[in-house]
Amino acid sequence: MNLSNLQEDLIKARATQDFNSVFIKDNPKVTVIIPVSRPLDIASRAIKSVLTQTYTNFELILVSELVRSDLNEWVSQIHDDRIKIENLKNVAPVTGKWSHWASSGGRSRTAAMKVASGDFLTFLDDDDMMLPIKISRCVEMAQSNKLEILGHHESSIDDPKKIKLRAGKLMKTRKYHSGAVDIIGLGTNVIFLHKFFKQIEWPKFNHKNMRGNDTVFVRMLFELNPKYGFLPEILTLKSVPNY
Repeated sequence: MNLSNLQEDLIKARATQDFNSVFIKDNPKVTVIIPVSRPLDIASRAIKSVLTQTYTNFELILVSELVRSDLNEWVSQIHDDRIKIENLKNVAPVTGKWSHWASSGGRSRTAAMKVASGDFLTFLDDDDMMLPIKISRCVEMAQSNKLEILGHHESSIDDPKKIKLRAGKLMKTRKYHSGAVDIIGLGTNVIFLHKFFKQIEWPKFNHKNMRGNDTVFVRMLFELNPKYGFLPEILTLKSVPNY
């Protein structure tokens, strides 16, 4: 993947009607992507938080590293045609602490982005939740300011009034291009993207040095010098079970 070429493509795309149409559309379509690896009682909570959004024009792509009869059966009982299930193939097994998450969602998110049809894309881990206004607020903010990338706050699920402090991320400024960009904890659950950026593949998680693929993905995004904004509202809740 050549990010220099993509940066040139982004500059050219900004002059096209298709690129700018997402900012003026009434009710633009949003793709929500959830890699599913955890037990259904946990993952279903994340899925339900998407299905109960006040904003209704979305597709929800669930990506599983295995064909799961429990997930397929549960989704079939919901009768919501906005849900799509993608199953990965030939995933190398991982042992140890991260055995439930072989590619840490990176490969899953890339697979989903390839089939995504939304004007905007956003992501959710399968043990976390969206607040009901998450999509509507992001669409409103992105359209009114013509933002290509948007971030927002995330909270601990057991204390929704307290912003979850994530060491090394929250309130940290990093220079990815000619200007300094404050990413303020921008990661998997709090990123909202223009459809242009689905061309960038998510990197796999490095299990040996615990390098998060969301951090690497964000770095790649900002190397393109996007039009970025931050919404200072808590729109997702994070919960990490003992898996």
